[in-house]
Amino acid sequence: MSSERTPLPALVYHDFRFTWKGQEYRLYWNDRLRAHAPRHLAHPYPVWIDPWDLSTVWFLTSECKVTPVRQEEEEDEPEEGPLVAIDVHYDGDKSATAAAVLFTHWQAETAFDTITTTVSPIAPYEPGAFYKRELPCILALLEKMETPPCVVVIDGYVTLGPNAVDGLGMHLYRALNEEIPVIGVAKNRFKDTPQDAELRRGESKHPLYVTAVGVSQDSAKTFIRWMHGAHRMPTLLTAVDRLCRDGTTSTGCPSTPAD
Repeated sequence: MSSERTPLPALVYHDFRFTWKGQEYRLYWNDRLRAHAPRHLAHPYPVWIDPWDLSTVWFLTSECKVTPVRQEEEEDEPEEGPLVAIDVHYDGDKSATAAAVLFTHWQAETAFDTITTTVSPIAPYEPGAFYKRELPCILALLEKMETPPCVVVIDGYVTLGPNAVDGLGMHLYRALNEEIPVIGVAKNRFKDTPQDAELRRGESKHPLYVTAVGVSQDSAKTFIRWMHGAHRMPTLLTAVDRLCRDGTTSTGCPSTPAD
């Protein structure tokens, strides 16, 4: 494979097909893995995308052949869902407010939509089984979305500790039929959390803890690192925390009550 990159300017990279090793692929701007990974995962392919320049695709080998997508094929494709970050706030043991911010790409500064929903009653707190309380709230919120998300970001852990015990995110992934990747972003360290879960953003001395399922750990950390904001917490994760607490966001997008 050549180390030289060959630019193909003016290609919107979610709008083309290409063939490699006899296999046809199509790359979407919001493909589940967001970069370098095809829908058919048997063979990684030599394509590089600059996340800061969404108009250029680099093919690292001449073996790739681009096939333009016809308009009628585009119309037949199912709609790709948004990225969504979700948080839940509890009013004692009576009810909970679940909130979501919807955004189109990892570097987005603002949400294009928000959703909130109130869940009552809620399950009692059970030590070691917090998911029994929070999972129904998240699922109730996701049911309000017109298009299922392509990735869900939650406040918490997907897996816990060095043995990767199921956390809230893993229970959510299974409840979604293992079809939608889930990324957990936690502010507090769970006991014996592996060091490779740590992610430092900006100049913060304190890490976030990132775990994931349906997408690799490295990719998940890259996505959270890409998110807008100069501080430890990305702008939109701060916004969804505020939204579930008081019904407002700092993104300039008003909350849309779901019920």
